Parts: sequence; structure tokens; C-alpha cells
Amino acid sequence: MDTFLKQYKEIVKPIFAPLGFKFKGQNCLRVTNDVVQSFCLSRSRWGRACRVTFDVLPLCAPIDSPMVRQGIGIYDLSNLPSGKDWWEYAPDSPADVEGCIRDMVGFMERNLLPFFQKTESCQEAYPVLCKLLNDNGILVLDDDCWQEDACYIALKRGEKLDVVLDFLRSGVEVWAKRLNAEDSTPESDQLIQSFLTTERSCIAAIESGDKNRLQEEILKREARSASLLKDFIIKNV
Repeated sequence: MDTFLKQYKEIVKPIFAPLGFKFKGQNCLRVTNDVVQSFCLSRSRWGRACRVTFDVLPLCAPIDSPMVRQGIGIYDLSNLPSGKDWWEYAPDSPADVEGCIRDMVGFMERNLLPFFQKTESCQEAYPVLCKLLNDNGILVLDDDCWQEDACYIALKRGEKLDVVLDFLRSGVEVWAKRLNAEDSTPESDQLIQSFLTTERSCIAAIESGDKNRLQEEILKREARSASLLKDFIIKNV
């Protein structure tokens, strides 16, 4: 573990670990109710700035091993009030590095932690996530913008299923074209095929109009994601 990451963990873990967040490398996550909450540290290639991305993702979303290994996070701290994208430091100054980390983690404690506390289930997360997106000028679930997290949360809530259906169909169409591509590998093709099978099954459940069938499909998706994430949680502290 490099010095920067060690320092970061020493400062951030006492705040988030007691709440059930598990750490591996630069990634951190916890499962609560029917969502996974995560944040991930990254640094600029010049070694002069750092940032944290974060996410709240419903367990009914298609979660796979590479996603967990690489870190789940599509938002950054600049999406929160008074936040910023990158936090700069002088790499040759240990005091400046520590000050930068403490400043960023302090912001996370004041702003990211309350966000996570308000998004501990799909039921709670939907209005909070919609507000976050709208505050950042991103439309949610309209005819022109299908935001992934919001779509899968809407799926769990059984809302806006016409928009969710269009979103799922669009995703299947895009990923089907990537199957067996020139630059694909057996592992990537297997992941894509698994994704397509899962999404097509969900599409069929929505198209059937059978609420019980759709609920069973959602429960299967959640169980699959929970099993994958459980392995991460058991192996990491």
C-alpha cells in the first residue's frame, strides 16, 4: 500500500467503517436494505490531485465482478453542495498531502455521509437521487435522458415502467452489438451474455404486465447482486 493511500485510509476508515463500509484498495462499499452505497478514491496521473467518486445503486441493477473490483461511482464530490471535482496538494510536502486528505475527508463526513444516510433503500434513495441530478442540471427519466441509477430504482419501485422498458431495450441493443467484437475476450463476452440474459428476462417480465412475475425477477436480480457483494464484504474490512 502506498503512503498516500495508507494516510487516506487512516483518516477515512474511523468515520465510515463503524457504519458498515468495507474497504479494499481505493474502493469502499456497504450493502443496506436493497441498495449498495460506494465511494472510490482516485488520483491524477501527475500525482498532484485526488478525488472521490460515489454512487448509490439498487441491488436489482446488473452488478458484476469487474464493477466491484474497479469501484462503483458515477458521481463526484462536485455534485454535492459546495463540493469540487479535484482536491489539489503538493506531493513533495507531507503536511500539504495530509491537509488535503483531511480537507476532502472532512467534506465527505459533512456532505457524503448525510447523503448516504438519506439513501439507505430504493424507497428513500429515489427522491434524493432525483434532486441530486436535477441540482446538477441532469433530467431524470424523461424522453431524452435515461439515468441508469434512477431507472433501476424506478424498476424496484414499480414506477415509470414504460421509460424503464425503453431504457432496458436500448441497453440490450447496444451491448448485443459488442458481443464477439474484434477486441472482445472470452471473459468480456461471458459478462455481456450474462447481462443480456438478465436484461431480456426483465424486459419479458415487464412486457407481460404480470406484477408477480416482475417482482420475482427483481428478487432474483437482488439475490444475484447480494451474493456477489457478500463475497467482497466477507473478504475485506
